[in-house]
Amino acid sequence: MVKKRQFERRTVLRTIGTGLGATMLAPSVSAASSDLDGEQTDADSVTDIEFEFHGFAFDPSEQSYSPGDEFIFPSIIETSNLSDPLGKYHLYCAPHGTSETKDGETVGIALFYADSLDADSWTEYAGNPIIDPSDFDASHISSPHAIYTDEYDKTLLYWHGSNDTTHWSFCPDGTGVNFDYGGVAVDTSMYDGSSESSYARVYEYAIPNRDNSYTMFFMDNQSGTRHIRLATSHDGKDWTVDSEPVITPQSQHDGNVSGPFFFRYDGGYYLAFHASSGNMHVAEVGENLDRADYLGEFTVPSENDRDDRVSTPFLLRDDAGTPYMYYTTGDRLDARIASRRLTDSDDAESLNLFDPST
Repeated sequence: MVKKRQFERRTVLRTIGTGLGATMLAPSVSAASSDLDGEQTDADSVTDIEFEFHGFAFDPSEQSYSPGDEFIFPSIIETSNLSDPLGKYHLYCAPHGTSETKDGETVGIALFYADSLDADSWTEYAGNPIIDPSDFDASHISSPHAIYTDEYDKTLLYWHGSNDTTHWSFCPDGTGVNFDYGGVAVDTSMYDGSSESSYARVYEYAIPNRDNSYTMFFMDNQSGTRHIRLATSHDGKDWTVDSEPVITPQSQHDGNVSGPFFFRYDGGYYLAFHASSGNMHVAEVGENLDRADYLGEFTVPSENDRDDRVSTPFLLRDDAGTPYMYYTTGDRLDARIASRRLTDSDDAESLNLFDPST
């Protein structure tokens, strides 16, 4: 087992606001764990969660559609709410090609399907890519995130292309395969100083005391430093970006953070994310998403992972309640999708996930 490191807790409180005048409060540092009213807690236990390596989802080189022979950023929905899905689970992912791999105009969104979450159970959809950059003025399309919404009885799909814009599409039927373009979700014109608005994940989560139904976390790029930002929406279509990042890279992150995943554990609210360090990290962000308590490493590479790098976590449960983590492993442009399982029953019981399928 590879040992994860815990770092001195560094808590940053955020001023919530969408105006450009909002400022960040001064950080406080303490070696002990504490909540906002000073009571000691055991929040660091989230860093003790151990997902066991389960396998690779598929071999990129064996797929018919595989620009550059690499895939990243898994997003999975359970399809019981769809009328005509390909399988019990749909896995949305994407290559991230460049001119050095294959023609960037071929790099779009791919779909795989399976009837279980076993790592070797996935079948390629014959019609990939389901969203094609040739239909848009984009160098490439990547980082899909799918949610099924009761509000619309439809699957929504968020994706970036090019790097400065995250878009949304919707499935007009019950297949989870066919998507029509919806519009721009967030782009760099909506806030100051960034050249990118990408790698977004969306949750049906209403932040207390804020008039929203949907919450998005995404990556910006401020002069070469990448943060994780927050956007909110009433309807999942029109979004407002907060003025300050939720996650700012710390020394242990080696310069950049990305790939956010929002979840609850033992009553707390957390963001897992990856960093330039090659590891996944975790921060407690609070129910109001107004703090960032940097706790340490969430997942580190195992001997089975590629290039000593793990990124873009995505957590879900199977019918038996077993939590799985699908993620990207390997260097940029030479990556593949892998999975791990959480076998500790206490950790599994404490883990509370926002279900993108209901």
